[in-house]
Amino acid sequence: MLRARPFVYLAGTSLPTLYLVNNSKVEHWVNYMELDQTQIENWLSIK
Repeated sequence: MLRARPFVYLAGTSLPTLYLVNNSKVEHWVNYMELDQTQIENWLSIK
């Protein structure tokens, strides 16, 4: 949940943004223009 900060504050003006979250902590984020399937699969494989 985003209790501490509003969504727009976290996402900024470059929407959509994907947050890669582990145990409620944002470990990495990527915006739509930089989205790369391999990068996401690599992040998922190490979790």
